[in-house]
Amino acid sequence: MDNPDARGFSKLPALFKVESLTFYFSRLSSFISHDESAPFKRQLSLHLYRRSKTLVLRRRQFLFALLATVALCAIGWQSARMQSPLRRITNTTEDGKSLSPTISGDGRIVGFESTEDIANAGGPEGFRAIRANVSVDPPTFLQMGAARAPAPAISQDGARIAFAAKENPLGTNNDFNSEIFLYDGAKLLQITNTAPADVSNRAAHGNFQPSISDDGRYIAFSSNRNLTNQNADGNLEIFVYDTIAASFVQATNSTGIVGFSDAKISGDGLTLVYVRDTGQTQSTNRDLVRQNRQTLFVIGLLATNSPKLGLTYGRAISDDGLRVVWSAESAPDASQVFLWDGRNSVTRQITALADRVTDVPLHPSISGNGSRISFATRRTVMPGNSDNSIELYTYEISSGTMARVTSAPGTADGFDGSRREVEVVSSLSDDGSIVAFNFPRVLSGAVANADFTNNPEIYVTGTAPRPSAGTLTVLNRASFGHEPSSTKAVAPDSIAVALGSALAFTTVQSQRQPDGTFPTTVGGTTVTVNSQPAQIFYVSPTEVHFHVPVATALGTAEVVVTNSDGFQSRGSVVVLRAAPGVFTKSGDGLGEGMILDADTLQSGPFDPSSGNLR
Repeated sequence: MDNPDARGFSKLPALFKVESLTFYFSRLSSFISHDESAPFKRQLSLHLYRRSKTLVLRRRQFLFALLATVALCAIGWQSARMQSPLRRITNTTEDGKSLSPTISGDGRIVGFESTEDIANAGGPEGFRAIRANVSVDPPTFLQMGAARAPAPAISQDGARIAFAAKENPLGTNNDFNSEIFLYDGAKLLQITNTAPADVSNRAAHGNFQPSISDDGRYIAFSSNRNLTNQNADGNLEIFVYDTIAASFVQATNSTGIVGFSDAKISGDGLTLVYVRDTGQTQSTNRDLVRQNRQTLFVIGLLATNSPKLGLTYGRAISDDGLRVVWSAESAPDASQVFLWDGRNSVTRQITALADRVTDVPLHPSISGNGSRISFATRRTVMPGNSDNSIELYTYEISSGTMARVTSAPGTADGFDGSRREVEVVSSLSDDGSIVAFNFPRVLSGAVANADFTNNPEIYVTGTAPRPSAGTLTVLNRASFGHEPSSTKAVAPDSIAVALGSALAFTTVQSQRQPDGTFPTTVGGTTVTVNSQPAQIFYVSPTEVHFHVPVATALGTAEVVVTNSDGFQSRGSVVVLRAAPGVFTKSGDGLGEGMILDADTLQSGPFDPSSGNLR
């Protein structure tokens, strides 16, 4: 017969139900001796965990959504440390522009484009592709060619730089089609040599946005030209050029759709990521595809039908191909930063920004080792940006720490009325310790002519170090800190909860193992109590539920939670011989207790008139 109280219990969050059932009985040690009750408690715990599995599954989706929201809200409370020192790399005339930088993995070389003759190369006015050595002060500059070079692709050591340009820097692009060029450390080479289907379509026909492997061997790019005699219909496809074999491979082959664009290749040269537009005309909703470069097999759809999906001009994939960042809208005019984390098999929304019509693109970029993300916005990420200026931020993935890089005046808004004048493009070194970016020059001082306030310069700065450790609050899982005693304590062989941030990158309810125990690693997260591994029942970004080892000594115990990226959060808790706690229906240690029939696991009231006295 359906029990109304049982129905109410089934609606409780899954984590409360599992821990309620187990911990309620495990704490019988408060009333009977520890040694005599231990076998009884363990048997009941195992039985009740078995019973709880079905209940857990019913609420798992709800729980994940709830905790994901909590985790996103917590971002605003992370460290607001400023990175320093800020170094201005270019110093052009006020009407000049230097923009779209990419930094080499070793942090020594920055490639960008500028309207100024920074390298004193001479020649007519116009954009110039510049290579800057920022490992010396002042930096030195070399002009790779008289051409645009938006966010050029750069090898790990900065020796090779690839870019797309419609100009004719070598005298070999007389039709001014968009072609791929490569600076090989000594000279500029034209890699592609194509022609538009019609001269009137020259702006849309050609080869675009190259990405390069760390060793400079492979260059991935999109093209609607027939480079390998497999693209006669002129769709946008992804191509890879091997600089050693001097040959092209067409990685995609589509018909009847817009095609593929925004190619990115991992530093190890093994993985491609690109945008797929399945519409017959350009669509606002697009897919993000991951592909093996060697086999050309598609190995994952990272996002499907995603509104306003976009990849930055520069690096958007980690060197191992297992982390990818992009932007997409979660609501109209509310773009967000997303991370696909293949190391933990999870996709995460990194930001929770409000909507704003007049904002700059986020342009999220990732470091080569996949440890940090950088992005820019006018919206509030953390307290301290009341003037609505553009600001650049970094996000340290393992600790969940957000930090602001810039502190710009309100005039650095990127707009002239409703017309956007500048985009902030950033790029991180391999270890994420250095970020290069273009930014309105008022960041470093006032300008004489207000019309040039948002004209950009190139800047470089160090990023804030990762925190040494996170903090933990450790509580009795039953009372959840609401026990009458002022001393918040746990007991050996009981269940505790650790509260913090970045404790895990996923939400997982563990399963009992064949030997009756629970795992000590769940979702890549581990827990130790006084250096002893603890069994784990549940992990999420903000909570970990674990078993206090039986052998834990009385006194003050150190609890360490380590996430799958190796970031540790530390806390201490008092351990007493008995730490009574009663689970409640609300799950927070307050209100009506969760009292169950030991045979049926049904809640009260209990009726003994049938002869069943329990």
